[in-house]
Amino acid sequence: MFKPIARLSVVPLVLYITLMAEGATKVTIAINSPITPVADPTKVLTTSGYCSGGVAGAVSIVNVTTGLSFSQIPGFPGCSEVAMVIAPALAGFTAGTVYVAYPNATGTATVLASIPAGGGAPAPIGSISGTFDHVGLIFDTSGLYGGALLLVTESGQLFTYNGSTISASGAISTPAGVNLHIESPAISPIGFGPLGGLLWFVNEGGDEAGDNKLYAVTPGTFKAQAVIAIPVGGNPPRAESIAFVSPSACAVPIPGQTTSATLLDALFGLNQLAFYNAPATFAYVNIEYDGNLLQLAYNGVSYSFSGSPFDTGLGQQEHLTAGVCLSFCTLTQGGYKNNFNSRVTNFPGGGLVLGGTFYTNSDLNKILQNNAVKGNGLISLAHQLITAMLNVAYGALPTSAQAQAIQDANSLIATIQPPGTKVIPPLGSGFLSPSATSALETTLDQFNSSKECQ
Repeated sequence: MFKPIARLSVVPLVLYITLMAEGATKVTIAINSPITPVADPTKVLTTSGYCSGGVAGAVSIVNVTTGLSFSQIPGFPGCSEVAMVIAPALAGFTAGTVYVAYPNATGTATVLASIPAGGGAPAPIGSISGTFDHVGLIFDTSGLYGGALLLVTESGQLFTYNGSTISASGAISTPAGVNLHIESPAISPIGFGPLGGLLWFVNEGGDEAGDNKLYAVTPGTFKAQAVIAIPVGGNPPRAESIAFVSPSACAVPIPGQTTSATLLDALFGLNQLAFYNAPATFAYVNIEYDGNLLQLAYNGVSYSFSGSPFDTGLGQQEHLTAGVCLSFCTLTQGGYKNNFNSRVTNFPGGGLVLGGTFYTNSDLNKILQNNAVKGNGLISLAHQLITAMLNVAYGALPTSAQAQAIQDANSLIATIQPPGTKVIPPLGSGFLSPSATSALETTLDQFNSSKECQ
């Protein structure tokens, strides 16, 4: 992104409604040069302004739902995409609060600030040294990176804000010979294949020097592994943004409509904001200049893009976003086994990866229905693990300790499960000593029982 734009204006007018494949629909709203949209069930916001026009200018944030001003970002020298995110119901944060990151007035630091859920002036929290064209703000909804607000720079610096303090956490590294230009980092949903729950990003290519691949970041080491090459076109050829629509993605309001959406795309070049009721359990990737929006899935074996674009003819695109939920609840094993069994049999992901092997919805249900524990810790651990992973997939937010227990349980199962096999009874005959599983079961049960759905 490099083009200065005019002051934002929003017209709550539907340009057109399109019926798409898989029952999806698209509604576009006329809005001048949107860049960073965010949304929750109460509001849709977008930034406008790549260059603020200097310290005397400002970047606008508009509430697209009402058509009114939400906030003004103070002016800054040069140009930068202002990052923005809405807080979910994560410990230490007030759900609905908006966080933004932008250059300071002297162009020497990047400010992190908060804005009340109802709008108002940004309240600076602190800053990090340097300014950047791209900074990502992401809430760690998987709990694998400390359960905080993550601030990721285009060069790979990683900072966390826990509600009180901004801390440097480390630096993201790529394989030897790969240049790094991080764009649009996002947490993938637990259950989205073996890399579910991890921080993913687009390594923006073209004149931005990245390789136009998707990467996933390992917690702790912050090493990035390539997931898949993105088919790009346009001039310059740049992959731009990624967003995940999980089973828990909350519907957000579409101005002037009684319908709602789960995915938003900033169509900068067309002066439009696109609202999609996009199918869940997919990732969506847009290409900045070729006008395509792609759909990425995990098929039980590998990640792959759909054979044809999810949408085309979109002009220059900026950021994608999915609806943020402001509350959540959990179910126990009994809940999924009995009253809410359809959430297992009809789980949109088609199954979960347990211990490195993909188990289908039918497999998961057979395991949950199996009460013949008989001193086998693998069965009781699988009950709690499946329940926890479904809870996260449906929007529950684990603590860091609970998220680690999910990872550790999967790792423990992997020690007795050869790749591609299914050892969990009644599908297999695997065994773990209860003494090896009891501590993990306790932590997972605490999560599964923490905020029971009524």
